[in-house]
Amino acid sequence: MVLIAALAVFGAAVGAWVRPRAAAVVAAGLLGGAMRFAVDLMLVVERAAPHPTQWMNDLGAWAADPGMDYLAATATAAAAAFFAALLSLILGERIEIGRPKDRSGRWRRLKGMIEERPTQSAAEARLHSMYDGGPPI
Repeated sequence: MVLIAALAVFGAAVGAWVRPRAAAVVAAGLLGGAMRFAVDLMLVVERAAPHPTQWMNDLGAWAADPGMDYLAATATAAAAAFFAALLSLILGERIEIGRPKDRSGRWRRLKGMIEERPTQSAAEARLHSMYDGGPPI
């Protein structure tokens, strides 16, 4: 159950981060199956060890659980990614309401986001006056 919970958290992180969202669900499912395969590889090492450690015995007990097969691992990660992608799609649109975009689709800075810096503004004005044909500095 611990691995299933870890796969759910992992799938949710992938679903919220990876774009496009459909690829996130597929990627989380594939990576969930790959993580289960890694557990199987560790079990091969455990069986070959003459005196396995306690965590390897615990890993063997986890893998022997019928609820820990490949289907459960893949489905858990993919379902968590699906719900995370769905929530980020819904909430992502609501968070940014009212913030304007420019022609290329990027977010524009609002007036309160930019701090006025008098020293840099004076230096910028001097540079602009040089190139605009104003009086020399």
